[in-house]
Amino acid sequence: MPVEIRELIVRATVGNPNQGGSNNSTATDQEAAPKEEIIKECINQIMEIIKDKNER
Repeated sequence: MPVEIRELIVRATVGNPNQGGSNNSTATDQEAAPKEEIIKECINQIMEIIKDKNER
């Protein structure tokens, strides 16, 4: 059964260009935790959508 995602929210943070650093850096442990939280939130939203469709 295919799952259709009707809404996608993309958030971006713009940093200070004077900070230095590169936008092409690899993920660190500090960045991994927020990514896992995003994945969990997406899964929760998908499960809610599936639950709502099954109740109909």
